[in-house]
Amino acid sequence: MLDVPEIHSIRTLHARGFSKRKIAKLLGVSRKTVDKYTAKDYVVSPEPRMRLRKPRPVPKMDPWKPVIDQWLAEDEHRPRKQRRTARKMYRGLVATYGAEVSEITVRRYVASRKQERARQAFVPLEFPLGSMAEVDFGRALFGIGDVEEVCLFFALRLMASGVSFVKVFPHEKLESMLDGIASGLAFLGGVPRQLMFDNTSVIVREILGGGLRIQTPEFKALAAHYGFEAVFTNPGAPNEKGGVENLVQWAQRNLFSPVPRAASLAELNQRLLAECLADSQTRRRPRSDRLVADLWEEEQSYLLALPASAFPACRNRFVRVDKTLLVAYDHAVYSAPAVYAEKPLLLRAFWDHVEITDRERTVAVHERSWPTSPGRWLTRP
Repeated sequence: MLDVPEIHSIRTLHARGFSKRKIAKLLGVSRKTVDKYTAKDYVVSPEPRMRLRKPRPVPKMDPWKPVIDQWLAEDEHRPRKQRRTARKMYRGLVATYGAEVSEITVRRYVASRKQERARQAFVPLEFPLGSMAEVDFGRALFGIGDVEEVCLFFALRLMASGVSFVKVFPHEKLESMLDGIASGLAFLGGVPRQLMFDNTSVIVREILGGGLRIQTPEFKALAAHYGFEAVFTNPGAPNEKGGVENLVQWAQRNLFSPVPRAASLAELNQRLLAECLADSQTRRRPRSDRLVADLWEEEQSYLLALPASAFPACRNRFVRVDKTLLVAYDHAVYSAPAVYAEKPLLLRAFWDHVEITDRERTVAVHERSWPTSPGRWLTRP
């Protein structure tokens, strides 16, 4: 079985029109493997696997990083064909400083630094149709029955047409992010080539050099399933995704003011979805003076097709049933059938419920239980 990044590459190339024969040749895999992972009913499994949590240290390279950074800074002011290559830098380190480091190590560092510098210099002002959507979370107050709660809402904006999607969640955990993306793409009716995120810990475990990120397995599985490229802002630079930042502020002033009230989160989300649709039919895009709904309809043909099946937006964890027929997850306990006492099971945690399965069938389903936190619930006056 291939790793998730390899599956992502296969599905992304297929979505962009590459033939299966060419994909197999480019990635060095068999045609049967390409057929398997491009099937419409195939769902990328986000089940837990062992991962390298941190990159391997390269202590021999550390003393020479400032030297290479200085050379790269100097070369920015020189003609392109007169800049140092990675091989020139390697030979310069050996000849001038007697550095004991391999050429491939120098090449990797130079490539990562060049990529990082290019990302920092790139500020897109215009977005081709179907090219990008931006994602973020915001905070607002809403009422469920007689109780007011500070909620988190997921926000997604398609940058070319400007169509917006908002959904309320009780938390900003990984499962909320996964469900928000899957629901947002279903609302859009297709998948943009890129989705831009900030460096939230629910999907980014660690920030590496060269703009690289160690991503959580579940998020990588979702990106592979839908075939989009995940793009991240530079640390401390939320202005790089100004479109969705504006959406968050607009939602707070319009969708959540005055404070909305509903009988349940499901009812509130249905109303928010209707308001997002209504907004697309009345709001005009700056500089084009066209309705968002008209641009959205035009953009449909530029989006990647949705997979035949929705992604299971959950966090998977192996658990063991104790003698009292309970399993523990995220500071809560859930019951399992007596036949599974002291046996291992797979728990699938969605944002609103959990499913306990023996990997062949689901043996129990429970509404998600959340521990109360002081100060979170506010009683209405």
